[in-house]
Amino acid sequence: MKGTTIRKAGAAALAGAMMLSCASCMLFGPNKKEIVEAADTFAGTLLKQDAGKIVKLTNEKKNSDAAEALELLFDDSWYTEEQNKFIDAVADTITYEVDEESVEVDKEEASVDVTFTMVDYEKALKDDYSDIDEVLDLLEDCEDTKEVEITFEFEKDDDEWLLSNLKDKGFGKLFDYCSYELDIMGEL
Repeated sequence: MKGTTIRKAGAAALAGAMMLSCASCMLFGPNKKEIVEAADTFAGTLLKQDAGKIVKLTNEKKNSDAAEALELLFDDSWYTEEQNKFIDAVADTITYEVDEESVEVDKEEASVDVTFTMVDYEKALKDDYSDIDEVLDLLEDCEDTKEVEITFEFEKDDDEWLLSNLKDKGFGKLFDYCSYELDIMGEL
């Protein structure tokens, strides 16, 4: 009799644990994974600097102010040859990490923190330089980095999570290097 009671209690505890595990996967698992994947896709696309593809991953319209600002930002015809080399060199150092622990999902909305790391070009260029080759060498030799953390916010649109906060100041801060003035360039 005692053995049967212990087995029943053990079976009930095991069944309860399995139900909690399944419920937690249903409530938190798939959505959390979807948000991490959406953030990873968006961050990777952002680093490729393709404004059209970036906008497709957001809830912005193609002709919105934010979309047009991205087009201008990533249009290398606006920059001098030296500026383009500098921008490319800094962009090549950028990496990112999606903080899976920061994911928050509330039905059709979600957020996650993403940390971008890049060369600290301001510290690298404190030394004197006279041409773009020296600038590129200073960037390459620089071990100092800086981080920009951005909270990506998403909204569910059909089966897809779209970024909903493209106008966040963090995105502008991430691309500050595009407007950095080099002494060799004169006035922009």
